[in-house]
Amino acid sequence: MESGKIDFIKNGPVFWVDCSDSQPCIGTAGAITWTLKATGKLFHSGLPNLGINGLELAMDAMTKIQEHFYKEFGPVDKEKEYNYSCPSTMKPTRIESSVNGLNQMYVSQLLGLLSATWRFLTD
Repeated sequence: MESGKIDFIKNGPVFWVDCSDSQPCIGTAGAITWTLKATGKLFHSGLPNLGINGLELAMDAMTKIQEHFYKEFGPVDKEKEYNYSCPSTMKPTRIESSVNGLNQMYVSQLLGLLSATWRFLTD
């Protein structure tokens, strides 16, 4: 602003239309965030058949949840008309785990937390 590059807009009006890729927004979506917690069973990595990996449980559950989500909330007809770059999505955005010794079930044994964002479009 100090260089004067946008002085031409001082007298307005200025319309700032923004979405994630700075293109004009012709539609909008909602977002829901949520967390999935899976608790495993700690055991020595030399006997993995006696333990349960919490992160593996969480990832398997997320796969099933995503399969159901995309079946129920698939693309809508207006997406092509409005040239949306992607349909409704449900993606894991953060993975957390307990910190154990490296000899304890893949480090992530006790607890697997997945945080996810559900973004959806409506027609």
